[in-house]
Amino acid sequence: DDNVGVITVANHASIVDDPFILSFLLKRSHFFDFHALRWGWCTAEVCFPSRSKLTDFFWLTGKIFPIYRGQGIRQIGVDQAIGHLSRGDWFHLFPEGRVAYPELWQVNDIGPLKWGVGRLIVDTYRRTGNAPKVVPLVHRGMHINLPRHEECYAIPLPRVPIRILVGDPVDVTHVLEAHIRSVARFT
Repeated sequence: DDNVGVITVANHASIVDDPFILSFLLKRSHFFDFHALRWGWCTAEVCFPSRSKLTDFFWLTGKIFPIYRGQGIRQIGVDQAIGHLSRGDWFHLFPEGRVAYPELWQVNDIGPLKWGVGRLIVDTYRRTGNAPKVVPLVHRGMHINLPRHEECYAIPLPRVPIRILVGDPVDVTHVLEAHIRSVARFT
């Protein structure tokens, strides 16, 4: 359905996961279709440190807008994402909220998750009556192709193959409706 938003969630292993990993998944025709591309966040201190018109133009043209660390889930960047999802757009995010280097976790673990994806789902449902589809992605190899000590280069070196696993879309509508029914019993 074109009116139902899509949220992709992925592990975040290097600073260039978004452009490289997502570009591997797109059809070539989508590279030139602005409306088919994802929206996303980048932390303000990394992508928008000076808030100049030039950097704002660069990131916003790439459909990235700032999110502010420490300001929680009630901030304008989260509201903007809900607006895009309510219009049926695609929004990509990293639920860990930061690059989580694999050496900090056991091999198959993911770091602590932030609450943002939950608010995106619930508030989009409240606005539209439709929960966005949630598509999980996991990838391996970016932490080796662009290791932490080389992130100043921003171009991964082909040291190992990148493996990407795309999960089936998750429909959370039944969970939201059950929650609404249970809350209604206590009000």
